[in-house]
Amino acid sequence: MFLDVQLRYSEYFLKEIENEMNGHLEEQQIKEVIDLMIKFGKFDFRYPQIKKFESENRILTSLSLDDALKILFDFSIIGNYVVMGGNKWRHTWKHRHDRVEIDFNKHMCLHYGLWRYFNV
Repeated sequence: MFLDVQLRYSEYFLKEIENEMNGHLEEQQIKEVIDLMIKFGKFDFRYPQIKKFESENRILTSLSLDDALKILFDFSIIGNYVVMGGNKWRHTWKHRHDRVEIDFNKHMCLHYGLWRYFNV
C-alpha cells in the first residue's frame, strides 16, 4: 500500500508543479524539461553528465540546457547539494531559499517526492 501511495503522491506532486509552471512558461517548454528528466533517468548528477546526455539525445528544442536546468531548479524539481563529509550533505532548494540560484558546479538531485514518477 505504501508503494502505491508513493506513486500516486509523486504523480499528484508533479501535476501541481506543472500547474504552477503554466503561469510562467510555454507548454512546449514544460513538456521538454519534464521529458529531459524522464529520459535522463537519474536522481543524482553533475552538469557534465546531463550536458553529454542532452547533446547526444537533443530533447530540448525551445530552450538551452542551462535555461532548462534553471527552470527545473526554480520550480524545485531539482536542487543542489554539497557533500559535507561522511554521510552528511547539505541541500539547496529554491522553495526553501527563494533568493538562491542554481550552481552548475555543484551536484544536482531530483526532488525526493518525484522519484517514483520519474522512475529512478
